[in-house]
Amino acid sequence: MAEDVFDQLEEVKGNWWKYETVGDEIKGTFINKRRQMNQLRGEEQWVYEVLTSEGDVYNVGGKPGIDNQMAHIKPGQYIKFVFIETRKPTKPGLNAAKIVQVYASPKLVNQVWIDEQSAAMTGPSEGVSAVDNSGIIPELADEATPEPGAPTTGAVEATEEEEPPFYSTVEEKKEAIIRIANKKLKIENPASLERQVMEATSLAFIDTNLDKIIDKLKEL
Repeated sequence: MAEDVFDQLEEVKGNWWKYETVGDEIKGTFINKRRQMNQLRGEEQWVYEVLTSEGDVYNVGGKPGIDNQMAHIKPGQYIKFVFIETRKPTKPGLNAAKIVQVYASPKLVNQVWIDEQSAAMTGPSEGVSAVDNSGIIPELADEATPEPGAPTTGAVEATEEEEPPFYSTVEEKKEAIIRIANKKLKIENPASLERQVMEATSLAFIDTNLDKIIDKLKEL
């Protein structure tokens, strides 16, 4: 009897940056942020995703001090988190506060990563066969591949027709993003559409984020 391939699968664990000693740091490309429930606090918090030069993605848990610094950081920027000091708690019985400093510059971006996100929207290049990723579970996919026939970034005339509540295919979602972005963001240069959408939504332009991007664009 052939061995079941599913018996060979290993447990998938999320990578979280843990800073225990002053001076601990993590650096890489800021690629996404999301809201997630903190079970200890019993409330949602921001989680920031950092792609390191080794190709690993780490989660950095947010808190007021970090969130304030990350408010204007856009996906694609190089970023560094550094644990710089501890401070006495403001109330007795609380743990010392760990202070994390964020370092970034709008002029320092990972252009290769940004171009890859743009390529994910425009579809495969001529002569390159597309890979069907319809069977990939979004939560486990490291990087989604573009669907065949993905739309280009050419300007699409805005319409006053009401958008449907959901889209069934990746192609439909990308077409909707182009349509809504042209209407909401007043895109003047079609070549910059993907970047302007990422800046407006703070979401990486990858297949697993398309639904969230559509929702955020609708809210603008």
